[in-house]
Amino acid sequence: MKIQLLQTCVFEVLLYAAETWPTKKDDQRRMLAFEMRCYRHILEVNWQDHISNYEVRWQVHLEWTMMDIVRQRIPDDRLLKSWCS
Repeated sequence: MKIQLLQTCVFEVLLYAAETWPTKKDDQRRMLAFEMRCYRHILEVNWQDHISNYEVRWQVHLEWTMMDIVRQRIPDDRLLKSWCS
């Protein structure tokens, strides 16, 4: 229940208009850190327990990160340009 609330309330607000963002490596790293911090807080898993991010995502039954969702939302105009030329 908490995971669903996190995804629908927090992450959707965070990712609003994400397809227009110029994402840099530092921004991507910070978004992943925030996402994992939220999951670890819900699961009551401390980062000092040496549990990998992959295992935490497995515990919450997620395969995709927030950055994967952002990448899916971005239209790839480069493919259209290459097909039209």
